[in-house]
Amino acid sequence: MLMNLYIVHSSKISIQFAKRLKKFLPICLLIIVHKRNELVAKGVDIINMAAGDPNRLTSSHILQAMHEVIEDAANHNYPPYEGTKKFRVRRM
Repeated sequence: MLMNLYIVHSSKISIQFAKRLKKFLPICLLIIVHKRNELVAKGVDIINMAAGDPNRLTSSHILQAMHEVIEDAANHNYPPYEGTKKFRVRRM
């Protein structure tokens, strides 16, 4: 049952929410996470698109590009309030 996802266990405490809370439907994200876990358990290769939760290594060409822009001192400050000319120019 999806409500079991709400039960918190640790070595020091065990919290179980009141039965009346089980009447409420779990939030959409919990349903998605539960479905994803079911599919992964069946061997389906799932690409995790959740923000801040990558499950694959960053490609080497992306890492290289990141290193290049990190080393450029021009990237160490906030841009001007009006933005840089490069980004203000309309591209056709």
